Amino acid sequence: MIRINICFYLLIILPIFLIGQNYAAIVVLNNNKTVYIDKQGNTTYTENIDPLINEHICPFKDGFARVRRSKSFEFITPFGQPIFNIKFDKAEDFFEGYAEVKVEGKWGFINQKGDIVIKPEFYETYRFSCGLAAITKSPTGKLGYIDTTGKIVIPLKYDFGHRFINNKAWVSENGKWGLIDRFGKYIISPTFSEAKDMQEGFSWVKQDGLWGMIDTTGQYYIKPNERNPLTFAQNANNNIFFGFNNGLVKYQANNKYGFLDKFLKAKIPAIYDEVTNFENNRSCIKLDGYWGVIDVTGRLIIQPNYEGLKQGIDGLYAVKDKDNNWGYLNEKNEWVIKPQFKKATPFQIIK
Repeated sequence: MIRINICFYLLIILPIFLIGQNYAAIVVLNNNKTVYIDKQGNTTYTENIDPLINEHICPFKDGFARVRRSKSFEFITPFGQPIFNIKFDKAEDFFEGYAEVKVEGKWGFINQKGDIVIKPEFYETYRFSCGLAAITKSPTGKLGYIDTTGKIVIPLKYDFGHRFINNKAWVSENGKWGLIDRFGKYIISPTFSEAKDMQEGFSWVKQDGLWGMIDTTGQYYIKPNERNPLTFAQNANNNIFFGFNNGLVKYQANNKYGFLDKFLKAKIPAIYDEVTNFENNRSCIKLDGYWGVIDVTGRLIIQPNYEGLKQGIDGLYAVKDKDNNWGYLNEKNEWVIKPQFKKATPFQIIK
């Protein structure tokens, strides 16, 4: 398993967080100041550090924002106030109430009170999911899983492992991938040379150099027939992309994108230049160079009239207008906050 620094990539697009009625956002002004604002666009805090450098400012996760100041990490409120009276050599976002922290070269976990609840003693850790987190104890050591008390509940015997989704995780043992339950028992024996995370009951797997899709029993839903499912998983005349979201999966035909249902029938025709995976029954689509939003039936919720568009919560979107300014639009096509920002990302809920 390779740690992917989600914060870094989100900072490249400069996430926005809003506060007020449990919302928080960060926007970047034309003078390059990074500002926390509420849902009405009022400034609650200004961060003078350039957010594009060294992941200084990160999104809210579980109600906490992670920042890097000088050579240490801390967690702050939307008003810029430190939440804990403690700093860390390195820190990751909160998931399921716990955050990974690095102290004197070792990783452990803190809770939302800032207490170190799992002693930093691991070479590498991964975020909690379904109450379990993958850990290793040395650069060449095996991988296993701990619970929220720090107890090793699945032995360190795997070469690699994915996070748990719906109490199931793919693990690699002796060069083959299998699917285990939260007790470490194999649901699908180690069989495959590669495997992708389960999504809505299905997972891409690779066997004998070819990719296919299986269900949770190990039965093939799509027989192995292509070398890379994330780009060209061939099914008849369509190319299937990624996994299912809201019961739909992206496909490509004639260099355009649409969505198939779980019977692999075209639910939304491939007419778009680009599409995002469905989330909360919404997908951002690009048509003739402009972005809009559709629902799972293919109905246009927001007309494709915008230079950029990022899905948020409660029907709010970060939207870039034709003057390259970002603002916030609702599904009634009303500006909640008029375009005025250099960078922006969607609203996020905080506690």
